[in-house]
Amino acid sequence: MFILFIPAILNWGIGWSIWYWQFQKLGDYNQATVALQDYLAVYVPLLLLAMFPFYWKRLRQANPTPLDLFHPSEKGIWQDIFTALLGAGLVVLSALVWWKIIPVDIEWFEMSRVHVYALHFVSMVFVAPVVEEIIFRGVGMQIAEKRGWSPVKGAVVTSIAFALWHGNWYLMIPAWIFGMIVYYLYARYRTLIIPILTHAIANGAMFFLMYRLG
Repeated sequence: MFILFIPAILNWGIGWSIWYWQFQKLGDYNQATVALQDYLAVYVPLLLLAMFPFYWKRLRQANPTPLDLFHPSEKGIWQDIFTALLGAGLVVLSALVWWKIIPVDIEWFEMSRVHVYALHFVSMVFVAPVVEEIIFRGVGMQIAEKRGWSPVKGAVVTSIAFALWHGNWYLMIPAWIFGMIVYYLYARYRTLIIPILTHAIANGAMFFLMYRLG
């Protein structure tokens, strides 16, 4: 199960190193946090893509034909899309409730250049949903089932790893709730299509909410 926490360890190490470097350079907490967003938009997708071969290999160990996990469920693709929409709506709602309870300084969600916004959008809506679902749901459930864990224990542990990977206190609770929801959906339908679609839709909505675009 430790391999599910590797992404969080790497992300925290890189992120805090960059933040400290910017803080030393700028001398201001908020400015360093804003500056970090530019780097985060670059290194996170690169980190995910770098980790992809390792976790894909792990997924293949228990699934000789892992591409089967990307087939629609028995309910059909339209039902899968509808399920993903409902799941994403629940995730976004939970994030809004959390941000209402714990107000977030929106200045943290600023970037300096338009192309960085575009890169971050691609990362959140395309790269992260695919790679993160392979890691935390595909490989995560593979490990949980191999250890004989109950679905609840598997969902809780893998969701903690997923939440820690996000590295920010204002995202951890929504990410943990998200992890619980999509773990259930994956366990229920046995296709990564629904978690990936749920992830992409939720991230797209969160992007526009966080950066006040659209």
